[in-house]
Amino acid sequence: MIPKIIHYCWFGGKEMPALLQLCIASWKKYLPDYQIKRWDETNFDFNMAPLCKEAYAAKKWAFVADYCRIYALYTEGGIYMDTDIMVLKSFDEFLQYSFCSSQEYQPLMLEPVRKQYIDENGKRIVDQQYVPGLGIQSGVMMAEKGIPYLKDCMDFYNQLHLPENLMDIVVVKILAKFMEKYGYRYTTENQYFPIYNIRIAQPTVFSNMTALSNDSYAWHLYYKSWVGQAFSLKQILRNNFPKIYLILQLVSRKKFGLIHKILFLK
Repeated sequence: MIPKIIHYCWFGGKEMPALLQLCIASWKKYLPDYQIKRWDETNFDFNMAPLCKEAYAAKKWAFVADYCRIYALYTEGGIYMDTDIMVLKSFDEFLQYSFCSSQEYQPLMLEPVRKQYIDENGKRIVDQQYVPGLGIQSGVMMAEKGIPYLKDCMDFYNQLHLPENLMDIVVVKILAKFMEKYGYRYTTENQYFPIYNIRIAQPTVFSNMTALSNDSYAWHLYYKSWVGQAFSLKQILRNNFPKIYLILQLVSRKKFGLIHKILFLK
């Protein structure tokens, strides 16, 4: 059983933007009986892996968080969420698995090159380590403590150094690569591996905007808090009026059924 504890990372010491605070408010609203644990400079040892030490020194906070999320779930179990995850309904039904996440699907990246990377059954057909545009959602993932899959991922991360090409260590791709051992296929279908009690759900479950639906449990906003943003009206709304910003996003994509999920957050 996955414990009811939410892990999130906040490295660098900056004040958390209003939109991300609203996301955390959604966790408290829809997951009221879950403990929330923040990982930061006070409780995480950056020297435990070369990648962490180098990424922290370079202020590449996202890559520190990539390691920390796997470490937190492996050592304690629970749910990891990026700070830009808007929860839309309870996760209780997923706690029965040893590991659960959903597909991360970027059709504009995958579809032009699909046949070069995967066969008709979703099996990777090239020696290249990763498949572009399809992998395992890293913004929401949950696990029991100490499962072998996360140990596989930890062992891989422990021998990494920060590369010049940061796309070589994108966590979505790494999670998918090591899930292949357990039966993972590069498709957008729901996948369940009963021997290991692992579920990788369809993209709509823990969703980006492309796959977002009224049945989604969470919405990944892709805030990219570590990236500098150009000054714009969109930026003003996002930083100062996050509810209005999100509602306009939903209206522009005709996701009217989700507006009430945002409207009453505090």
